[in-house]
Amino acid sequence: MKKSVIVAAALVLALAAALWSQEPTKTWTIRVTTKSAEVHRAPDTKSPIIAWSPQGSEFKTSYFDGEWYMITVAMSQGGTVVPGYISRFYVQVVEEQTEKVPGYFDESSEGYKGAGFTIKLSGGWSLFGSGDIDAGAQGMYNKYVDLTRSYGFTIQSSQPKSFTHGPEGSLDLIFRVSPAFSIGVGGSYINAKAESALYFLDDYGNSQTMWNTPAVDILSVRVEAYYSLALAPWLGLSLHGGPAFYHVSYSFSRDYLTTNWEDEYYETAAGSTLGLHGGASLALSINSQIALFAEVQVRYARFGTLSGSDKSMYTLMTTDTVETSGTLYNITGESYARLAVLSDATASSKGYQKAVFDYSGVTLGGGLMIRF
Repeated sequence: MKKSVIVAAALVLALAAALWSQEPTKTWTIRVTTKSAEVHRAPDTKSPIIAWSPQGSEFKTSYFDGEWYMITVAMSQGGTVVPGYISRFYVQVVEEQTEKVPGYFDESSEGYKGAGFTIKLSGGWSLFGSGDIDAGAQGMYNKYVDLTRSYGFTIQSSQPKSFTHGPEGSLDLIFRVSPAFSIGVGGSYINAKAESALYFLDDYGNSQTMWNTPAVDILSVRVEAYYSLALAPWLGLSLHGGPAFYHVSYSFSRDYLTTNWEDEYYETAAGSTLGLHGGASLALSINSQIALFAEVQVRYARFGTLSGSDKSMYTLMTTDTVETSGTLYNITGESYARLAVLSDATASSKGYQKAVFDYSGVTLGGGLMIRF
């Protein structure tokens, strides 16, 4: 791991050094000062002469090695244009120009202008609080771990997982209003789940597994304002933030299987909320249109009402099924935290509170910006 980090850092530094070392492009306009100047095929006096240039002829070139200028000349036969080399002793410099190499963040008149739109593609790892969802999933897992022991089964391995992270992908369209300010719209998608597993031997000595899996799919749409600061022609800092709309689809499944019976439970629920989103990114210019960036994003989003259904199935000789529709509630006052879908009237009579999914957190990532 440490070696990979060192290699990645070295590559980033090498790329930064290469970008830093980009020299401005120079061009020269030269004029022949002798009665007739030799034009050679290669920058060497022993190279064949391919043409003679009369006094007063002018050429524009961007190549000079200290002794020879590279020019193009028309051959007499058919007017074919070919490259050749002329010695500095036969010419004088009439004009010298320096052309700046534009960077992604360059706003000078020589820099890239385009239509002012930028597409931003990013991916990263999202960390979130989870709230009652993680607590309820862990409580239900712990309950069945203790039930397994109470049945006299032998636990081989217990692998609980916290439900607080997952991969995220984003797409943003940004319009530059001025060199420093931009506005944009974008969206993100995250799919996160945590599969906790319990491996045990039942009363027949058969290996069995219980899976306890909460999962969410989250879509967000946001509007943001951007403030950008060019630290160098190849390096830029951007701060952004604004309101966001979030929609979550939640599911939970537990499957407890033994030789004689099976206990299954499923929950599904969904909800929407408004929140805030922002972040900071550091971008490294590859050229005037493409940049790579690393980014830290933060958000505030809490889902206070999730509506859906749950289903319990117990199979011994036959399967007994119980289904409920309503709102996802946080069940308190028991030995283990858990979640359940109940009607509002039932939950109110028992003093239960609606389950809260807390998506507030941070995303660490990076990606590619393409400027049009």
